[in-house]
Amino acid sequence: MPELRCRSCLRTYPLDHPTTVCSVCGSTLSVEYDYSSLKVSRKALDSRGFNQWRYLEVLPVEPGWRIVSLGEGGTFLHRCSKLNEVLGLRELLIKDETTNPTGSFLDRGASVALTRALRLKLNRVVCVSTGNLGASLSAYSAKAGVECLIYVPLRVDLGKLYQMMAYGADVRFTESLEEAQSKAARQQGYLVSAQDPFFLEGLKTTIWEVCNQLGWQAPDVVVMPMGSGGHVYMTWRGLKEMVELGVLSEVNTRIVGVQPRGCAPIVKAFEEGLSHVEPVEEVDTRLVDIGLKDPPHGDAALEAIRSSGGYAVAVSDEEALEAMKRLARLEGIFSEPAASSTIAGLAKLLDEGRIDRSERVVCVITGEGLKDPKTAASLASSRAEKLLISVKPQAKLGRTKLLILKTLLARPLHGYGLLLRLKKAGLELKPPSLYQHLSELEEMGLIRDIGVEVVRGRRRKIYEVTERGRRVLEGVS
Repeated sequence: MPELRCRSCLRTYPLDHPTTVCSVCGSTLSVEYDYSSLKVSRKALDSRGFNQWRYLEVLPVEPGWRIVSLGEGGTFLHRCSKLNEVLGLRELLIKDETTNPTGSFLDRGASVALTRALRLKLNRVVCVSTGNLGASLSAYSAKAGVECLIYVPLRVDLGKLYQMMAYGADVRFTESLEEAQSKAARQQGYLVSAQDPFFLEGLKTTIWEVCNQLGWQAPDVVVMPMGSGGHVYMTWRGLKEMVELGVLSEVNTRIVGVQPRGCAPIVKAFEEGLSHVEPVEEVDTRLVDIGLKDPPHGDAALEAIRSSGGYAVAVSDEEALEAMKRLARLEGIFSEPAASSTIAGLAKLLDEGRIDRSERVVCVITGEGLKDPKTAASLASSRAEKLLISVKPQAKLGRTKLLILKTLLARPLHGYGLLLRLKKAGLELKPPSLYQHLSELEEMGLIRDIGVEVVRGRRRKIYEVTERGRRVLEGVS
């Protein structure tokens, strides 16, 4: 049976231990397996249904546990027919995680985490999320019949926010990531984060499936986006345990982790030969889900990359967006830019000669394109753009949005200042409602943020009306 083990003092606990931290020293727990007692064969695995629970023996559950599943895993491994030629690569495969239930690889972790929540009879899940994690946990919480409370910093992709709300989550906005983490830590319930050992174990099934789909062979190179570093770390763990269990004879796979240039702490540590990942001070990227200034598994990801002989590489937002277009138009896979950063990173390493064009390469595409409507719109053809622009935006605006625009036209404001001015004008809104309106107006190109102001120690984003917003107001008046 698997057990939980403290990473620091090595004390062990049963899987149904009520917390994921050590009761003695407070360090994070990890899941450990007695591989010598596990009987796993290729034939037995291949005889089961193709989803992540095919690999039940290496997931942290025990007989009798009710598994919470929406059909996650079993995603397609595409053999590229055009993109490989453009890149000059002999064999390029795409592990398409966009077909998971909520469109993200994180569904794998959410399934395991909610399975644990039911085992412990917990009636509430709590998390901090800028996007995919919240969308995934809210869906699996709905399936499990438990409440889901999500703290969301203001910088969030609108498509993912809509998903959270559609699944019935209690979404609460905060001014910063630090405030969100502080509030979540004080709540009752199962706090699921990137450090959660149960959640992490689900992520390694991605590489189990890849090797299974390749006839129980490991690829030469696997390229992955890096946010927390957890997926990269667990991929290396998954490869090693397949060798340990005898389903792979050997592994020579090099792991490549890709981060946005505007927030690349793991890449910086890799390039400078450091053993510890230092947080970056500022985040300057639109790739919100992988733009983490202090990745919790940065050191583990760094070790995995180096141990595998791989690389960490940074790409610009523009390179990720261009890769998103290529992937959609050449292979019919619509990903979000954070996910397609793998294609951009691969292209860069091929040009530098660090990956040989004769190798078998797998790029993991972790999330679908419609989760990020703003960048999805950038894929529109010029004709479609003209059609969209010709539609009068004022026809979509209600009284609330028009009043917000008129208020911001008078002077740029941060959210709290805007709330006060709207209240004086006779419109009283709750902060979550206001920030949803602001997000929608920003998506429509009617307002933009022009920087951050620090008020009483809190960073507040400042908004102003764009030229297009001015034209809309002129059309209304």
